[in-house]
Amino acid sequence: MNYLYSLRPSPLYALVCVIPLILLSCGFLALAYYKWPVLCIPAVGCLLIAWYHYLQILFIRYHISAEVLQISSGIFFKQADNLELFRIKDYSITQPFWMQLFRLMNVQLISTDQTSRSVSLRGIPNSDLMDSLRELVQQARLRNHIVEIS
Repeated sequence: MNYLYSLRPSPLYALVCVIPLILLSCGFLALAYYKWPVLCIPAVGCLLIAWYHYLQILFIRYHISAEVLQISSGIFFKQADNLELFRIKDYSITQPFWMQLFRLMNVQLISTDQTSRSVSLRGIPNSDLMDSLRELVQQARLRNHIVEIS
């Protein structure tokens, strides 16, 4: 399939998502150093979980073609979800303060699809994606003769 856009979450976004686990691991290591050496085991466990979660976020791919938005994810077990563009009803962009600093954004797509009413594209680079996506949705609706009735 010929993709117009291929996006993935930023590594910085993935790092921010796992910071609580890293801090928890540091706390366990500090307690292990001063009091109970056995706490090294949960510290290593937290780091392994953080690493897996980091990789899990980095392996997400968002592919946008003229007809379909495909979200593929998974490290060991791959999963691909497709959303027909003509089913997208509404768009929403959220940018917390730290995401604004690093020029990242979260995009929420509301659709009429029964299996995925809401689709999130998280931690993607800030761009003119919404304008392009809006045009692609309108073109897909024209091609499929979709008329919205309120």
